[in-house]
Amino acid sequence: MPKLTRQEIESHSSNLTNMRISNIMKLVSMAEMEANQAIPASVQNAVAYHAALLTLFYETSPAYDTNVNQDELKPKIYECYKFGEKLIMYLKYTPQAKQMFVEQSILNSKKWRFMMHKGLQNLNYFFRFGQHDPKGIKQALELFKESDRMNKALEVDKNDNQVPGHDK
Repeated sequence: MPKLTRQEIESHSSNLTNMRISNIMKLVSMAEMEANQAIPASVQNAVAYHAALLTLFYETSPAYDTNVNQDELKPKIYECYKFGEKLIMYLKYTPQAKQMFVEQSILNSKKWRFMMHKGLQNLNYFFRFGQHDPKGIKQALELFKESDRMNKALEVDKNDNQVPGHDK
């Protein structure tokens, strides 16, 4: 068996994590769509949505302990988690639960999902803005060629170094 580098191991591990999170995100999306389109939404809709988010939360909770998320988002995310758990317990064990509590649970889940997504995006989990690092010698050389073209375009003709608006 070939010996793997630390970078190869970390890359493989990240890929497995991303695949696992992606599958959970699909379940969350499906549960959310079902809860949103049900008229009226049922206890089962609220429980399914919360349960999918709970699984996502368990898998991603270390991301909310990072410096970028710790102060602002982490307390709000945990607040939604605790409130959601109380609502779900009430809904599960109170057969005569009012529709208001079902709707409140779904609204809490929407808020919780939004904040978890925001926390993950703060770590560039979903979208990356900007350019990727060049891959391979060809892409790196293209950067130098582009840089040379820009420098040539900005060069002042050595024969005509007159400042506009001033006579020689």
